[in-house]
Amino acid sequence: MTTSYDIHFSGDLRPGADPAVARARIQGLFKLSDEAAARLFSGRTVALKRGLDLARAERLRQVFLEVGALVRLVEQGPAAPQPPLTTAAPPPLPAARAAPPREWDLAPPDGRPLEPDPGLAPPAVDISHLSLMPGQDWSLADCDQGAEPVVVPDIRHLRMLPPESRVDPYSGAGQV
Repeated sequence: MTTSYDIHFSGDLRPGADPAVARARIQGLFKLSDEAAARLFSGRTVALKRGLDLARAERLRQVFLEVGALVRLVEQGPAAPQPPLTTAAPPPLPAARAAPPREWDLAPPDGRPLEPDPGLAPPAVDISHLSLMPGQDWSLADCDQGAEPVVVPDIRHLRMLPPESRVDPYSGAGQV
């Protein structure tokens, strides 16, 4: 029998972490609604996951650390024995695929530029229905659709009040 762990979060962040950025990254990473994110950062301790083995709990703790949040692993004692599976379990993922997704990367971490896969052919796109304008008597000005005219509102009915009769926005009453 193995020990299970719970993940608890109370809204604590790593020193120097921006609370708005950490909240947005957690909300995006776990696809949380605004209400769920507000409950998560309410200051109360929330159990995020229960009954995890140590490897999964550490992996989830690492994901939270990367976005600037601090979680606690709470040991729960021996986990209940799992019933035997009737089908074969899927093979474990390699460590590179099991890691959480990172920010957008445009190049592999080794710094080499991306190269197209030589085994993949480019998609076949039918462009037979497209044609250029015949002849040489056209220019880019023919492509100009023109700008929409700017509509100027009629403000002739408006007037300026003298300075002594202007309304004070903080009191709601006019100055006399």
